[in-house]
Amino acid sequence: MGEDWKGLVKELRQRDGIAHKDSILGLLGRAVYPDETEREIKTRFRQDYKVIHDSVYPKLRRMDITFHMSRPHMVSADSMQYEVREGYGQGLRLLQQREYWQALEILKDYPDYNTALCLACLGYNGRAYDILVQLPVTAGSEYLLAIVSYRMGKGDDAAGHLVRAVELDPRKAYRIGLDSETAEL
Repeated sequence: MGEDWKGLVKELRQRDGIAHKDSILGLLGRAVYPDETEREIKTRFRQDYKVIHDSVYPKLRRMDITFHMSRPHMVSADSMQYEVREGYGQGLRLLQQREYWQALEILKDYPDYNTALCLACLGYNGRAYDILVQLPVTAGSEYLLAIVSYRMGKGDDAAGHLVRAVELDPRKAYRIGLDSETAEL
């Protein structure tokens, strides 16, 4: 969806630490062209805009998806549930930047593949293994299970997971030589 200006005003009213909050709210209240108003805020109140950009805007990002589907003989409507994961995106960015401890602080509440990967990178192979065995079987999870199992001294299990990873995604075979654990298997 486009910019959520009402949400921005609501967030700004609740927030402390913005020096020119009243002036910014006044500009937003009189805004005819929001993009021009945003440029004016950015120009006149640089420090406040940086706070807004870094900590308020991420809270306002969202996407609504409407999906219509029908099948022959469909009697009832299917539904989809979703979960909002606060800070999860920041956790993934930290993981990509190899800031594993900081990433783990965010990801620890979500027992998924990325948390297992973070744990494995930190050497917590047992904890990573415990998460991975509860996840749906995918080529990625099996490949990481092979690495973690190998590190835990379970060579036969590791080999089985590696074979399963390649069965699910033959491209994983090209990756085997790049990781020391799988190369030895």
